[in-house]
Amino acid sequence: MSENTEQAAGQGQSQPGSPPAAPGSNASGPIPSGEVSNEPGLLSLVHSDSQVLVGFNYKDMPDETRVARYRAQLLEFLQRTNCKSLKFDMRGVKIIPSRMLGFFVSLKNEGHEIELIDLEQGVQDVIRLTRLSSMFTIRPIAKS
Repeated sequence: MSENTEQAAGQGQSQPGSPPAAPGSNASGPIPSGEVSNEPGLLSLVHSDSQVLVGFNYKDMPDETRVARYRAQLLEFLQRTNCKSLKFDMRGVKIIPSRMLGFFVSLKNEGHEIELIDLEQGVQDVIRLTRLSSMFTIRPIAKS
């Protein structure tokens, strides 16, 4: 976790007897459309209207630690935005580990709409072979 994220998490502490505050939240409520979270080596998140666009700042196959950090960053952002619609920009991601697929499935099971855009053929094949394609909206890379 970055120093800024740790500081934000510490600011979300509640007073005894009061309901817990969301990590990184403030008294003014959900963050507005246009809010961005961009951590080097993790995710680029943009809140736009009722959707969060998710980009990967790290294109190589992520290990378990990085996937866990993706999850923490995204869930904190979703809690602040209260968004249920996610669009993952998969451009440049050539390999997707099972833990990442599990992360997508858990988001879907929590009620989020998941759209995967610009999928490389190899990633499309993995999603098809694991029979997960019916859980997500999938948009392959447009052929020119």
